[in-house]
Amino acid sequence: MIQGSEELLAKVKRLSAELESKKPAKESVEWYMINNLNTFEERIREAEIDDDLRVASRILTRFAVDSLDWGSPLMKSVEALSEEADEIWRRGR
Repeated sequence: MIQGSEELLAKVKRLSAELESKKPAKESVEWYMINNLNTFEERIREAEIDDDLRVASRILTRFAVDSLDWGSPLMKSVEALSEEADEIWRRGR
């Protein structure tokens, strides 16, 4: 795991838990978002170099852009996660 990504990981877990608590219908946008957040969480844990984290962030953002309403609270949460991941990436450069 990249140094400094612990807080990001905690935020991803909180958002995922929040979505899971609403028990979204299978194959709903929220259900897919949980799956994407779980994958993002795994990639944060497995990241060995800063670029790994940036790639994972881009994948999550791509899903959000393709699937969410731009002004939705969930989209804003994903944007915040992506911005934090980018900041970690910039610090590692």
